[in-house]
Amino acid sequence: MLKEFKDSYEIDYEEELEEELLEVASAPPIVKLINSIIEQAVDLRASDIHIEPYAEDIRVRLRIDGDLHEIMKLSNVSLSAIVTRIKIMGGKMNIAEKRIPQDGRVETKINGREIDIRISTIPTVYGGEKKLY
Repeated sequence: MLKEFKDSYEIDYEEELEEELLEVASAPPIVKLINSIIEQAVDLRASDIHIEPYAEDIRVRLRIDGDLHEIMKLSNVSLSAIVTRIKIMGGKMNIAEKRIPQDGRVETKINGREIDIRISTIPTVYGGEKKLY
C-alpha cells in the first residue's frame, strides 16, 4: 500500500514539474535568447555552441575555426528554463531527466539557410552542460 502511494505521488510531482518547466521554457524571453544565440552562431559560422553552467554563472561559448570564444555570461537563475527550452527543441528529449546524458536533433531555417542542429546534454556538478552542433 505504501509503495503504491509513493509511486502515485512521484508521478503527480513529476507531471506537475514538467508542466511548470514547459511553461517557463515557452516564455518569449527564453525563446528569444536561445534563438538569438543560435542566429549569432550561424552568422559567425560557428560549428558548436557550448552552454556551460558554473558555480556563479552560465557561460555561452562558440567554437569558431577550432577555438572556443565566450560570447556571453548569464545568471544561474535562468539555467532551468534554458535547459528545458533546449530539450524541447531537441524533440524526444526528456525534460524531467537530469541525471543521464541525452541527445536530440532539430532542423530549422535561420536567415534563409536550412540548419541541422544536434543537441547533447551532459550532467555536471552545477547542472547540465548543453552542446549544439
